[in-house]
Amino acid sequence: MKASTALASPKQVHEHVRALWRTDLFRRSHDDAGGFVRGIIDRFAALPRVFYEMSEPDIEASHFSVWFDAIAQRPWYDSDAVSDLYYLHEFKHAAGMTYQDGMPWNRWFTKMVSNEFEASFCTEVQAYFELPGLRERSFPFDIWADRFLADKAIGDRWAACRGMGDSAAVAFWTPLRARRKEVMVKPDPFDFIELQIRAYVEQNLEWVRIWQRSYPLVEAHMSALVGAVAKGGDWSTVLKSHQDWLAAVSEAAVPFRREAEEFAQIYHANKARYGNVHLGKKAAE
Repeated sequence: MKASTALASPKQVHEHVRALWRTDLFRRSHDDAGGFVRGIIDRFAALPRVFYEMSEPDIEASHFSVWFDAIAQRPWYDSDAVSDLYYLHEFKHAAGMTYQDGMPWNRWFTKMVSNEFEASFCTEVQAYFELPGLRERSFPFDIWADRFLADKAIGDRWAACRGMGDSAAVAFWTPLRARRKEVMVKPDPFDFIELQIRAYVEQNLEWVRIWQRSYPLVEAHMSALVGAVAKGGDWSTVLKSHQDWLAAVSEAAVPFRREAEEFAQIYHANKARYGNVHLGKKAAE
């Protein structure tokens, strides 16, 4: 973690995020007061935020630091759309994250895997419906959402529910969310993409296991941070305290280094077995 940027107002958060978008699709949706992206960023901007450059990408790229309000910047994506999807995924995580000091591990487990489900569904399914033209710009191989994007009946239902209010949107998304959960539990053994989704469920289980000892430290600190903001605390003061805490829990500039290193091994092994690199390989290889 190096060269961090502390954002001490909702306006600063919006401006920083707006500058990160690399596609017109995300910029327009951010600028639209009723836009899909704007709704997420409005919630994300409800707290002071810290962005940082990675000092050791091999272990920090898989470190879920957004949970403790430290968002890693990733300038290396070749695809503008994939870059935007990465950031949207992180912002969705942060926008939907809740904290509770003293939360029992089993309840914390449910909270964290539910947050991961929401962020994944948002950027792996919902974004493609909400932002027409995104699919053509993202991945050059099959993705799970394609089986729904190509379904005319689903497309017609989506067109019919647009602008019909929250209840219509919930009715549209409910069966797709249910199908996603089914795949997470019982993937088709002949479908690599479904097996890939299941593999990341197993990876999440390893992550919560790794954090079983240290998660109360994060929950206690972040609960206090949220509480200070809710009470009208000065964002600059809150940020200074937060940055001091990040430094205190860091070793060689990486917060919670032990957890970061242990999970990085699992992440890289899982990526080698089930990563998108396999889907992106040319047929001749």
